[in-house]
Amino acid sequence: MTNLQTPVDNAILLTKIAAGDPLVIRQIYTQYFDSIAQYILNNKGTIDDAKDVFQDAMMVIYEKTQQPDFVLQYGLHTFLYTICRNVWLKKLRKKSNKEVSLPEQLELISEDTFEEEILWRAKESLYREKFKLLGANCQQVLQSFLKGMSMENIAKQMGFSSIGYAKKRKYKCKNQLLKLIQADNKFKQLFHA
Repeated sequence: MTNLQTPVDNAILLTKIAAGDPLVIRQIYTQYFDSIAQYILNNKGTIDDAKDVFQDAMMVIYEKTQQPDFVLQYGLHTFLYTICRNVWLKKLRKKSNKEVSLPEQLELISEDTFEEEILWRAKESLYREKFKLLGANCQQVLQSFLKGMSMENIAKQMGFSSIGYAKKRKYKCKNQLLKLIQADNKFKQLFHA
């Protein structure tokens, strides 16, 4: 079976989805369900919710592929993730009977920049997912640095022996995060789209 993360001819992929090719559908599920389930579980959902959302999203993709002028601009995972996110927000609204507000930035996005926003959010999601895999010490060093804290204050806060060690620690943590991100299959799709 081919890896859907490698550059695949979108036209062929869409044709197979439109035809309901069970191998491609199964492969999409195998390859992408875990990341979608993780998103749903992190946002007040269950594994059953994730299955429902994924199925709904696949139906949306199937319907889109039936439109002759539909072109997949970005990778399938980015498109699928965005659909699942929107489906889940709608389900949350229904469950709670109150509005789940979208960030103002998303509401004001024009159609021209919508796909760019989707891609940016998918990249941010990958970053956050991998950031959580770092040790607590690395997380704290990087968070402090990103908040604008000086290396001197980071060294004091963390109990490091010197500013030089604090810089070395920040460098190692940053590289560890970068390696985690680059090792993920989604990296190639998101950063080389």
